[in-house]
Amino acid sequence: MLLMQLMVLLSAAINSVFYDSIIGLIGLELMANLDVIHDYILNYRDRIQDDPQFLPTVLKRYCKVIKHINIFNDTFNIVIFFRLFMSLLLNLTGIFVIRENIDDIPIYFAQLCIIFQILIPCLFCEIIVNKTERISAVLYQTNWYDLGVKDQKAFILALGMTQRNYGMKAAGMYDVNIYTFIQIIKLAISYCALLYTFTAK
Repeated sequence: MLLMQLMVLLSAAINSVFYDSIIGLIGLELMANLDVIHDYILNYRDRIQDDPQFLPTVLKRYCKVIKHINIFNDTFNIVIFFRLFMSLLLNLTGIFVIRENIDDIPIYFAQLCIIFQILIPCLFCEIIVNKTERISAVLYQTNWYDLGVKDQKAFILALGMTQRNYGMKAAGMYDVNIYTFIQIIKLAISYCALLYTFTAK
């Protein structure tokens, strides 16, 4: 039985590290691409009138990154949904066990691992959303009001595109961000308090 438990725990740990590293590496690449677009706009924002290719270049690069974000979302949305759900259950179990065994140090370490398991995707997705919003803000700070009417219309369309929210969604329904992480922790604590109240009686 101990060997079976060890094998199950080891396979779960390997799978968790594997998925975390994939999400982390793809997330870092997306963040780097968004930083490149932001720095390009920031450094060359005075060229918007002189260079007619400035806006098409920014939009082409931005659309490419958004396409990668959507592929990333479509690939991992079910995995992240199950991770959110399982983290809720594991947090509930971990908090309940901690309340029963306050002096047991390994339980605190296990609970910390459970929290980090869901914190990493939520944090990465929150950073990606913030970086897309930052691109919209820096694009608005260009001298777009000096453009011609035709170019201003194109700029407004581009600005509207950058202002959309392109964050991760778990199972296509739930936003994955720091607020979701806080809600999961709060929900687990609330359920644990409810269970503890019923079991105490």
